[in-house]
Amino acid sequence: MSFRVYPDRQWLNPFADGTPENPGGHKDVTWMRPKEGYRDLDARIWMFTDYYSLSPGMISQTPGKGAKYMIAFTDSDGEPLSGASNYRLHLPKDVPAANFWSLTLYEAENGSGLANGQPLPSRGSLDKPAQNPDGSTTLYLGPEAPAGKEANWLATPADRGYFTILRLYSPTEPAIDKSWKPGDIEKGWDSAGVTQ
Repeated sequence: MSFRVYPDRQWLNPFADGTPENPGGHKDVTWMRPKEGYRDLDARIWMFTDYYSLSPGMISQTPGKGAKYMIAFTDSDGEPLSGASNYRLHLPKDVPAANFWSLTLYEAENGSGLANGQPLPSRGSLDKPAQNPDGSTTLYLGPEAPAGKEANWLATPADRGYFTILRLYSPTEPAIDKSWKPGDIEKGWDSAGVTQ
């Protein structure tokens, strides 16, 4: 079973194949795999380590209700995220979140918020990050901010691994039908934020 939210992206979710008719997708929300005859403890542990709970709102397929979550452990090349590396994330314009959206960094070891020296290890629409001329948003992750891009930067301790969760609160139709797709987390940018 694939947990990929989009076949051509690294973003994952235990309920990635949910549909309006079947919000849990192929995953039974009790974590039973009836056809195979066992409880999927690996997926259950992953869900509760990274998301801490499960509620109907977390797998809602109703536009404007609940939330849509996706998690990235790796960059666009499938390599684990490293605090020593610079990355950028491109979010196309009109992020489909009626309430707000956020990208949060977490400790790879225990799922707690990444201790990165910033007040919160998160950036999102409530922070009013700078937008690109086409209305898209680029977020930067790395040990030091690219020049002039501090409002769109999340600090990463150079000696730590981490993972990210992108949350869309009150997702709209383009999130549910997956016609809107975030970019993958791409490695490499220089001090001006330009991809190397």
